[in-house]
Amino acid sequence: MKERVILHSRAFLVEFIICTFFLSIVSAIVLRVFVKGHELRQKAKDLTEMTAKIQSIAEYAKSSRSQEEYVAYIMENGAVESGGQYIFYYDKNWEVQNEKKQPGYRIRIIHSSQGFKRGELLEINLTGEKINSRRVLPENSEEGDEICRLRAAKYYANQERRGKEE
Repeated sequence: MKERVILHSRAFLVEFIICTFFLSIVSAIVLRVFVKGHELRQKAKDLTEMTAKIQSIAEYAKSSRSQEEYVAYIMENGAVESGGQYIFYYDKNWEVQNEKKQPGYRIRIIHSSQGFKRGELLEINLTGEKINSRRVLPENSEEGDEICRLRAAKYYANQERRGKEE
């Protein structure tokens, strides 16, 4: 009789250990699925916000009447000039920030212009990046995780020459 009780308790203990092991494996898998889902949701949100910001900046270039007007617009809206490029810094809530504060995102604007007889061509390269604060990087590092990139061009007709020729 005692042997049956011991045998039943050992079987129960082995069954309990197997169930606990199975449950821990399943919970680890489910946890990874939820973490990956959260990461994908955050990446989609970043892409949506960054695309909207970049398109807005590019559209203003296309609607401006001169390169000077475009540069004045981006400077008055929070861009910082740094080494021949203009940079917008944003916090994690997508509000324009100063680079001294903890920015989470940035948009780099690199533009070049070519002069022609009747005007000039402005070429704009916009790059949206997430600044990775988890990695230890040297100060003023250029490294960031690229979210999206856009190239745009605008031809500004020379108003003075057009008036003289007509």
